[in-house]
Amino acid sequence: MKRAIKAILGLAVTTQIVACGSADVKTHDLGITCKNVSESKIDISDSKLSSLSLVGTYVSNSPFDTSAAEIVSYDACSDRIYVVNAHAKQVDLIEFNEKGQPTGAGSLNLSVTEKSAGIEIGAANSVATFDGLLAVAIENKVKQEPGIIALFRTDTLELITTYPTGALPDMVSFSPGGLWIASANEGEPNGEYTVDPEGSVTLVDISQGVSNPTIHQIGFTDFNQGQSRHSELNSNVRVSAHSATVAQDFEPEYLTFDNKGQLFVALQENNAIAVIDVATANIKSVWGLGSKQWDTISLDASNKDGVVGNLKSYQGLESYTCPTLSMYLTRIMSAIS
Repeated sequence: MKRAIKAILGLAVTTQIVACGSADVKTHDLGITCKNVSESKIDISDSKLSSLSLVGTYVSNSPFDTSAAEIVSYDACSDRIYVVNAHAKQVDLIEFNEKGQPTGAGSLNLSVTEKSAGIEIGAANSVATFDGLLAVAIENKVKQEPGIIALFRTDTLELITTYPTGALPDMVSFSPGGLWIASANEGEPNGEYTVDPEGSVTLVDISQGVSNPTIHQIGFTDFNQGQSRHSELNSNVRVSAHSATVAQDFEPEYLTFDNKGQLFVALQENNAIAVIDVATANIKSVWGLGSKQWDTISLDASNKDGVVGNLKSYQGLESYTCPTLSMYLTRIMSAIS
């Protein structure tokens, strides 16, 4: 299941995000200097705090439905928004004008990563920022081959380094303290299903510096039929009936760190979430999310019947939970716990 593809980024906010750093803040011993944004550009008087209003909209200079503005990340250090543009193999940059409205500020061409990584790149799938660092998940030109996480400075947009990942890194994220970077590697098969790489998670420890990483490639082969952990998968974990192994069928697509040293990974095609212990880089568990019966609950099952709110119950209809939504809820709960 692919995420909805968008080519327009709209901002509805009550206040301009203000960079938390000062002019002499350094990040990861790289000498990255953060901007000092001390004044809000938007009226945040009491009368404005009770509602949201549209400040502005940025439209990507790319055809609609081409993943041109799918994932965004705001970096307080550079006071800039970074938008993954898979259509053009670049990251688009958005800054704020004097009214706090988003305006295009150029783009970051990702072809510079090819020499460092030794591969020919395909689409960029995700971006994440942390205190002046920009991480980009980039797939191989051949999706079934290993991809990369590319790490850039946000002050100069220079490439720092690249880290190898599994096939088709679909999301990248920093841990809350910025000492770990993780990517969910979907391992999507080709159209003919003749090549089906295993899904995996890449966990990069940069606590000793971004140029001295410890990289863990975490796979799911222990959960294959006949292997040591297969019995841990209950009936709520959906595994397809085709000839793929469990590790091939698992397709990590979304992930989030909590503030207790755990990494939660959505196995979206499998109605399940994997829990990884960050310190040991080991999979703690894989748990299924269950299902919902729609014989007594109503839903509007179509967006093509011309009827808004056509709520009905359907005898015998069963649906799986959406792992991606569950991951958002996990992130919210982690933030407030």
